[in-house]
Amino acid sequence: MAKKRSSSVKKNDVHELEILFPERPVEIAGRSITIKEYSFLEALRLLSVAEPIINTLKQKYTDIPGFEEAQELLLKHKIEVAFLVSQSCSLTAQEITKLTPEEGLVLIGVWWEVNKQGLFEFFKEPSSNTTNKNSHAWTNNITYLLKNGFSLNDIKQLTIRQLKLYTQSLGESERHKMADDITVVSVGTNGGKETAKIVKDLRK
Repeated sequence: MAKKRSSSVKKNDVHELEILFPERPVEIAGRSITIKEYSFLEALRLLSVAEPIINTLKQKYTDIPGFEEAQELLLKHKIEVAFLVSQSCSLTAQEITKLTPEEGLVLIGVWWEVNKQGLFEFFKEPSSNTTNKNSHAWTNNITYLLKNGFSLNDIKQLTIRQLKLYTQSLGESERHKMADDITVVSVGTNGGKETAKIVKDLRK
């Protein structure tokens, strides 16, 4: 059991590091290009272009598709995808459309792997059903970070996944502190099963 838990922790650590440092280099046409993950603010700006594509994929796939699965649909929207990719790297949309088919596929493939999770997280479900609900949830996350010492400029630089990770980490720390406080208080009282259950739930 101990080994299994250790393995799980390491896997989570790797996942969190990948969220904190999401940029990925790729060589295209002899140039080293860095693909970055969109910030929350950039995703908002690109909403009108990205949302229809992501929602179409959501209707087709239950889980986030890899590039091989998403490729056909992405290539049906070459102009839109070229623009989206250009907002994630130093190449312009025009330069991207002039790449060879092989170079274009490599570039789009890396862009998709870097940004797919954040985009799917941002566009939870088709906007006609959940835009207001999702916007409210993100507003709550941003407000929570502001209350915990983040500046608005800090938040503007965060990717979608980073914003969610920091919010969850802060919430977890608060719950653990509350569990510690309850434990200290319960030592001097009769405690009981109900107190133990509350503490256990807070430490999850």
